[in-house]
Amino acid sequence: MKNKQLYLNLLAQLFSFAVSFLISLFISPLIVGTVGKETYGFLGVANNFTSYVMIVTVALNSLAGRFVSVYYHQNRYKETNQYFTSVFYSNVFIVLLLLVPAIVFTLNINRFLNVPTESVQSVKLTFALVFVGFFINLVSSIFSVATFVTNKIYLSSIRTIEANIIRLIIIGISFTLFQPNIVYVALAMLGYYLFVAFTNYRYTKLLIPQIKIQCSSFDIRKVWQLIISGFWSSITALSNVLLQGLDLLISNLLIGVSAMGTVSIVKTIPNMIYQCLGSVMNVFTPQLTISYAKGDIKGMISYLEYACKVVSLLMALPIAFLVVFGKHFFSLWMPTENATLLWILSILSLGELVFAGVVDIMYNMFTVTNNLKIPALATLVTGVLNTVIVFLLLNTTELGIYAVVSVSSILALVRTLIINIPYSARCVGVSPLKFYKIAGKSLLFVIITSAIGSVIAHIGNPASWGLLIFCAGSMCILAIVFEFMLFFSKEEKESLISMLKMELNKFKEKKGGKMV
Repeated sequence: MKNKQLYLNLLAQLFSFAVSFLISLFISPLIVGTVGKETYGFLGVANNFTSYVMIVTVALNSLAGRFVSVYYHQNRYKETNQYFTSVFYSNVFIVLLLLVPAIVFTLNINRFLNVPTESVQSVKLTFALVFVGFFINLVSSIFSVATFVTNKIYLSSIRTIEANIIRLIIIGISFTLFQPNIVYVALAMLGYYLFVAFTNYRYTKLLIPQIKIQCSSFDIRKVWQLIISGFWSSITALSNVLLQGLDLLISNLLIGVSAMGTVSIVKTIPNMIYQCLGSVMNVFTPQLTISYAKGDIKGMISYLEYACKVVSLLMALPIAFLVVFGKHFFSLWMPTENATLLWILSILSLGELVFAGVVDIMYNMFTVTNNLKIPALATLVTGVLNTVIVFLLLNTTELGIYAVVSVSSILALVRTLIINIPYSARCVGVSPLKFYKIAGKSLLFVIITSAIGSVIAHIGNPASWGLLIFCAGSMCILAIVFEFMLFFSKEEKESLISMLKMELNKFKEKKGGKMV
């Protein structure tokens, strides 16, 4: 039953990501082609600014799901309600504090950023809508724990698919009836957040009816406990901003609006891969948290090793696609831009993603075991180094956007290999060598998948969308079959095959019943 739930959650998350990816694939070139890459880049800047604000909020919210889940599965509903209610009211208070600074910044945005005169009003409206969406998402974020606590992540995936369809409809209608503008993309995201907030609230009522927001359950001590426990998460958030979140801002202020637009395009696919990684990891984290809450450390480690293999296998596919087919993809996707430049910069931005199977698992284990201090400090150091080195390179060399994109990737890779891998092994009580082997296997998955893709690309020469989809699809199918047979244990293979047979038989029975 546990494996069936896992595969159901995983398939739902992957399908949800695929829908999101296809929408972004369609929207990005449309916006660049109509309003230009310079204006398009401000969408990324606006979203990055919400990540700056999240530095303040992440201390409270990063571990909320963990604490609610742990106490819920221990049947301690009073404490669960206290955490749930305290987080909700604290987020409302944070929004009220941030409202005035957000308004002042938005109204005076051309004083802080290099904004083309003809785009000032559009950029202001875009930032306003992005901030409103962020505030709605923040206030309603605690309701998202319902699917996490009950390990029904597939419901959140269905919700995301529905929200993306709403987003696509809003953009389609707006771009059809009016002149294309980034404002409509921000408006569509606001509709997305409103739908997600409503659905998460409904899921909370249905899945965990014992949990309710009550003024009497608010406990300032629980707030401080979350802030103290999540302090290192805030440090990590700050570090990630220094490491990856300032690239568009630096490009805007130190290089130019055009460079900012190029970096924004370059980051699209790697960012989608990171989102896919987060979606996949959301499938495994609930069970890891449940096992930890119940004291089943042996089961947690066994599940951890399996999760690393699954994540490594799946993440090798988009990484290999970018490496092998990236130039073909960018020439088709952004025909007016320099495809070779976009391809090289995208590869440079991958960084630690080549070790995706172990990297994101490690961060989840730091959260599950509440050991966030060391990885947070390590990320802070690399974040500060990244900012300093990029500024030095921009002022002393002609590297330009190459420096902006590549330095953070190199530093993240070094941090992963030297600090995060051995420390994560220590957190769960295993030898660092075990995690280094898993990291090596992640890299091996990427190499094998890329090798398969290279052969197919050489034979197929994917110069059209049809050939590109066929070649990439062939690479994915062959790589999954080959690596699944080679690297997964007999029990893991039998578990998946048994589940697939069971679902196939159910489908045949339903079909037979309908025919009768």
